[in-house]
Amino acid sequence: MIHMDGAMIRTYPDGEMLHVAPLDRVIAQRAAEAMAGYGIQPIAQYSDHTDDFLHVSQEAAHPEWTSTYLPAFQHQTRYRPVARLCDIPVDPIRLAAFAPLTILRRVAVDLASSDCGRQLLPLGNYGVAELTLFSSAVSKGNALAILARHLEIPLEETMAIGDGPNDVSMLRMAGLGVAMGQASRRVRALADSVTTSNAEDGLARAIEQYALGWEPRT
Repeated sequence: MIHMDGAMIRTYPDGEMLHVAPLDRVIAQRAAEAMAGYGIQPIAQYSDHTDDFLHVSQEAAHPEWTSTYLPAFQHQTRYRPVARLCDIPVDPIRLAAFAPLTILRRVAVDLASSDCGRQLLPLGNYGVAELTLFSSAVSKGNALAILARHLEIPLEETMAIGDGPNDVSMLRMAGLGVAMGQASRRVRALADSVTTSNAEDGLARAIEQYALGWEPRT
């Protein structure tokens, strides 16, 4: 299983860590302090061989920006002063921020010179724009290549299905990249093929047609 936009690969169900590319803690700390300057509550995401946990800034000028995300991970959350958010001898996997898109765009510009990868989603899974920072070596495409090599599967025999901008590297790396019907025009243009939307069982249709060789549904 590939997690956190390609930063981590684990076996299932035992959870053995096959690959991890964390974000340097010094870079993460500087970015967290920059985020806090915009009233953002930065979230450092950690993972080890036993558990996942979050370091969340105690200072929250706008708690409503994380009101959907944090309750879902309450049992994993540890609150710390923003000045010591990443002050442990372990590098975080990612640094996440939730805020209005206009604010996150300004933060992303401020952090453009940082040696890390960045991803800005205009609307994430938690009802607000989302900015994540991760190691510059991380992408879903790189993770797919690493996993295929580990499993001794040629890349030309892999298939990837996605709908978001963070899926583009994976769609281009796979032997066959399939965009979901609800994907943006850019994502669909970069894919090898386009299936139907989530509401029309696009994932199942793609697996049936390309992986199983069934005739396309009518």
